[in-house]
Amino acid sequence: MFSLKNALDKSLYTLKIAKDKLNIDGLLPSQVSAVLWDNFRLKTTQYAVSMQLMNAKKYVNRKPVSVQGGAGYVYHLAHEGEVYIKNKLGDLNKAVHHANSTSDTKSEKKE
Repeated sequence: MFSLKNALDKSLYTLKIAKDKLNIDGLLPSQVSAVLWDNFRLKTTQYAVSMQLMNAKKYVNRKPVSVQGGAGYVYHLAHEGEVYIKNKLGDLNKAVHHANSTSDTKSEKKE
């Protein structure tokens, strides 16, 4: 989570965690930002989450809901979003592994 750089990636990963680990299919932007802060201490506003998810139509499905007397959307991770975030996490893991193996090689050369 901490290697993800933007609000979209963090939001998609939060939706994936909610679905896979908690069996919760869909969150409001305010819930996504609350999870990011309460569990990971990553500050992002519900407005940033909302803007990113609203523009990521190929990665999420959204359904209108009534929220505190107003209108809002619950966002559900789409198949394309799952593929995107899995690939993003895989790329990050490869980069970390490569960086670790490179530093191990440098340490061995110093000895």
